[in-house]
Amino acid sequence: TVGRRPGRGARGADGRALSEALARISRLSGTEAAISFRCDGETLARASSAAAFAPLSSAFTPDHIVYAGHEFLLAEDQGSIEAAWADFVRRNGNAPRIIVVKGLGAFACAKSPAAAGTALILFTDACKVAVYAESFGGAQHMTKEKIDFIRNWEVEKYRSSVNAGNSRESGRTRTGHGDS
Repeated sequence: TVGRRPGRGARGADGRALSEALARISRLSGTEAAISFRCDGETLARASSAAAFAPLSSAFTPDHIVYAGHEFLLAEDQGSIEAAWADFVRRNGNAPRIIVVKGLGAFACAKSPAAAGTALILFTDACKVAVYAESFGGAQHMTKEKIDFIRNWEVEKYRSSVNAGNSRESGRTRTGHGDS
């Protein structure tokens, strides 16, 4: 029996905090990056603490890796985004695709609005998997070896690069914060 369902209802975000976080992420991701945003009950619950975020600490499937990244960045607040980003890059050798800011929501960064939207959809899916897994013994992530294999597999690198540029749209976008 499923104990609970994900809290996917849209939530409002503080406009000033959202603008500040968006400006910081924009500086870090570069002027050509597209950024999408989502704020819902489940995202806010997962961002509330390291323990609540733990089920999202690693990838569930190869598609999560390819489209949303093998790991998501969690920042305590908009003021700590730069330090969290630098730590993420140091540990992973690449920038994050998903940035979750406590009390604010989730941002996706990609080369196109379509790719950023896809990353956000896969992040939302990971949240759903984490919630449903609570009823069946907890989150079961891919092993580090399998994650590394997917991250370094030439076919997946190619598929990821095609997805990143799969839209002719360019520039920034900020999508809504409702249901997906």
